Formats: sequence, C-alpha cells, structure tokens
Amino acid sequence: MSKQKATPPTETAEIIDITPVSLRRWCDYHAAHLSPGANPPAGQARRFTGRDIEVLKTVKQLREQVFTVARINEQLATLPLQK
Repeated sequence: MSKQKATPPTETAEIIDITPVSLRRWCDYHAAHLSPGANPPAGQARRFTGRDIEVLKTVKQLREQVFTVARINEQLATLPLQK
C-alpha cells in the first residue's frame, strides 16, 4: 500500500491560488467531498491529499462561475473524484 503525500494548508492554498482563510472556509463548506485530513479533529493539523487539491481546484472553477455552495456540492457529487 502506498502512502500519499500530505500537503500542508499554506502550500495547498498557494497551489490553488487562494488565501488560507478561503481554504479553511471551503474545507468546511465541502467537507463531504474531501478527505478526513482536510477537516481533522481539534488539535490536529490539516493535511491535503492530491485528490483534495483536485476537488478544491474544481471548487475554485465553479466559484468563478458564481455557483452557490449548494450547487458546487451538487456538482462535486457528480465527479468521478468521489471515493
């Protein structure tokens, strides 16, 4: 079994070209489509998988099209990125 690289929040925000504040907000809004590491229990650091980064890039594209959070979640549910 191979272990995926976990990317820290600052690097993830830079990759997606958003602020860390937006990253945290998006993690809350779209938690159902992200790994558990994107929304860890209190006291644990957030870590993002490659799949998380792809999902968040999709979120950014949909937000640029002025989609609502609910509509974005509907779109994410249709992606082949699902677990």
